[in-house]
Amino acid sequence: MIIEKLPILTLEAIVGLKGSMRGDDEYFVEAIERNECELWKVGDDSYMITRIEINKFKDDNLTLVICCFGGRNIWKAFDRLRELSKLNGYGGIRFHTDIPHDKVLKMCPAEIDISDVKQVERVYYWDAKNGK
Repeated sequence: MIIEKLPILTLEAIVGLKGSMRGDDEYFVEAIERNECELWKVGDDSYMITRIEINKFKDDNLTLVICCFGGRNIWKAFDRLRELSKLNGYGGIRFHTDIPHDKVLKMCPAEIDISDVKQVERVYYWDAKNGK
């Protein structure tokens, strides 16, 4: 799995990430420009945006956060990211999804072992523009 860093948010990447950015396109463009987030091309047709956070609960270990992912290669990318995270000394990888945990597990190909991936929280969002 080839994961290639891209310097700017291209139109192709915006289209590929559209559903996963949840209307935060402008924020991510600026965050990438400020080097707060990084844009990656994953394989031939997938994109992701990541950032690094300090995990305050684990002796200041760094956590790789997958902010958004668009495409079909999430688990192959995750497997590769796990290797790279260990090499770079990160304490873990975190991602948020609206997909229920049991469906997340079913989406993973059998050849990728995710027995060590745990659901630690559910994140909910109230939209002030569209809420009551």
